[in-house]
Amino acid sequence: MSIKKSTGLVITIMSTLPLIILTIIAFTVSYVKYLDLAKESATKLAEDYAVGFQTQLNSQIAEIEGLAQANSIQNITLESYNGVASGVSSAYYAPVAELLSDTALYSNGFVSYYVYDINGYFVIGSDNESTGDWEEYMSTPVSSIMRTTILKSSNINKNRGSIDLITPIIIKNTIVGLVRANVSSAYFGNFIPDSGDAFILSEDGSYLFSSDGLKALPELHNAATAIMSGAEKNGYLSENSTSLNNIYGFCEISEYHWLYIVKQDGSAYTKVLKSIPLVLVIILLAFTALAIIIGKLQAKKLTDPIIRLKDTMVESTNGNLDIRSDIRSDNELGELSDMFNSMMDTISSNYKALEQSKREIEANQRELKANYEQIERLAYHDGLTGLYNRVGFMKLSSERFHNTGNQFSEHAILFIDLDNFKQVNDTLGHDYGDLLLQDVSDQLTSCLSETDILSRNGGDEFLIMKSDFKSKDELGLFAQKLVQIVRKPFNLKGEMASVSMSVGVAVYPENGSSISEIIKAADIAMYVAKKSGKNSYRFFQPDMVGEVLE
Repeated sequence: MSIKKSTGLVITIMSTLPLIILTIIAFTVSYVKYLDLAKESATKLAEDYAVGFQTQLNSQIAEIEGLAQANSIQNITLESYNGVASGVSSAYYAPVAELLSDTALYSNGFVSYYVYDINGYFVIGSDNESTGDWEEYMSTPVSSIMRTTILKSSNINKNRGSIDLITPIIIKNTIVGLVRANVSSAYFGNFIPDSGDAFILSEDGSYLFSSDGLKALPELHNAATAIMSGAEKNGYLSENSTSLNNIYGFCEISEYHWLYIVKQDGSAYTKVLKSIPLVLVIILLAFTALAIIIGKLQAKKLTDPIIRLKDTMVESTNGNLDIRSDIRSDNELGELSDMFNSMMDTISSNYKALEQSKREIEANQRELKANYEQIERLAYHDGLTGLYNRVGFMKLSSERFHNTGNQFSEHAILFIDLDNFKQVNDTLGHDYGDLLLQDVSDQLTSCLSETDILSRNGGDEFLIMKSDFKSKDELGLFAQKLVQIVRKPFNLKGEMASVSMSVGVAVYPENGSSISEIIKAADIAMYVAKKSGKNSYRFFQPDMVGEVLE
């Protein structure tokens, strides 16, 4: 073989070999990075969506528990409990119908509400979709349902794309009926999309809102089921560790021991990855052709420039994607240099596109986090006063009750009710009533210590949980201080309003073993204080129960 041919062959080999290596490395690195990004994104998406789903579910639980405490609903079921007909002829029928309809409308029609009496007979609903009696479908009697329960599926639930929330209607520790909320998947919006790309796997291996879930992919379904009994709380599932297809992120909803599973859309990653090999192969073929021509025509002349080009390629394979060839000539070597720079531009552009996609995903995650914080604030705080609402109060006080490391051995609940507040609303209007509630909230807040918990229980009622007291005498002084703060008239935009305060005090563990029992005891004590002339406070005594029932 002649020197010219051998030199040309050597030049060709030296030119194409680094390009082949670079092509393989570039594609491999790109693919691995895209795959890792897709898996990380799937895990994070599942975590964020699981939080959003749980927040909406808890909001609906709070909604149905609020309905169970509504006076009109309690009264219409109490009529049935006492043997009085509670149908359309009842005086409470129209208010209850309006309340259920308005509540269903607030959920955009994605939640339907139904009321049943103690015997399981259907009383009223927000629609006519499910008017059958409770015990036509369910074997569990109404009287045995002691707390809010989630039914993943039931005979009474004709909409298989929904779940049922049920809560008892309790009056003075007596169950008189039941409120049921049928919540469709559409209520949860993007957290349970119509596309079927998100699932809720329950601990018994069945799926909420879907009968199939991942069962069409047995390998993934079995893996998800196994996770339910494992220690892993979040991560991803994939049929093939090297494929972008069928990647699912998962996150445990620990409160119910459910597994939230959402599919990661890998189409964007796949589209970019499919374009890389074609571009790299085209560039590689072009470089190979040019190298052969250059090797035959100018073997000796091109030796030094090609070595320079090879060195540039080596540096690019080491990760310097901004490097470019500085060879400038009007022959094929100049074209080869231009092609190399074009290839690096393509690789650099694709890498920057990847970085941009990552930044967009991070921006979406920040937005989702901000939305979650807003939802959480609305779920746990009163919109008028900014105080905790009843749901937020129950959450914080329960955590303190059940925290074994809590420094306090005793806790007290003060149940506060404003006397003559209705008169302010009736004479000055609800706007002034709202201003009064805000001023009273500020006054109450100024009396609290850092460990006290204050909430607006609803209407003109407030709850305080106090733990940092040394004796009941000290607690009595605190209650007296609360009574004193409203004795001075309030100036409401030039209008003077006077109210007083009745306060009931109950102490844990003396008056009950749970937060609910302590609140009920404090409520009874407040009632006695109000009955005794208002503008005072009372500590709960067991004999007060009989007085209230009378």
